[in-house]
Amino acid sequence: MKDDIISILSCNRFLTEREIQKFLPPVSSKKEIQEVLLQLQNEDRVAKYNFSNRNYWISTQVVRPSLLGTQAQKYLSNRKIAQKLHLARTCYYHLGGKLAVQIFTNFYNSNKISLTNFTNCKLTDSGIKFISSVLPKINSQKVKIDVDFSERKPHIAGVLGKSIMNYLIETNQISLTCTRLVEINNQEVFNFGR
Repeated sequence: MKDDIISILSCNRFLTEREIQKFLPPVSSKKEIQEVLLQLQNEDRVAKYNFSNRNYWISTQVVRPSLLGTQAQKYLSNRKIAQKLHLARTCYYHLGGKLAVQIFTNFYNSNKISLTNFTNCKLTDSGIKFISSVLPKINSQKVKIDVDFSERKPHIAGVLGKSIMNYLIETNQISLTCTRLVEINNQEVFNFGR
């Protein structure tokens, strides 16, 4: 079962235990899956992130998706509600969807944030300098991370996430709608934080 779970998590996205179970033989119990996941966590092969009272699991190694990993990616991409909300939306009081994940990726790839694990993320000196130039009222180095519902990758949440969303609204790069969907007014918004 260990190899199967690692193969499923080669989708390189967060999955719940229930979602992992969908790709395992029907004889696999939830308890067995949890035990194997904890073993893999102790071996530093997977990481757990608790969000909204659910445990989400992800491989600690970014790898090419296996057949099971590809099936998991397709499953996540074909969820109807995720398709409807995936480009950009609000998530509590910050951005969610592809836009939010891209902004997190921009910050990470340009070394504006350092990530020890999903509960220990902070702005680097470069990140502080960038944020100070666009959001002068932010004075904390801590960066809260959430699991994005549709993309199943991390995005910036908390005070910084809310401030980024408000800045993008104020600069007319995005607009809120009467639903959770967010309108993109300028495609350059996907470069924020690069």
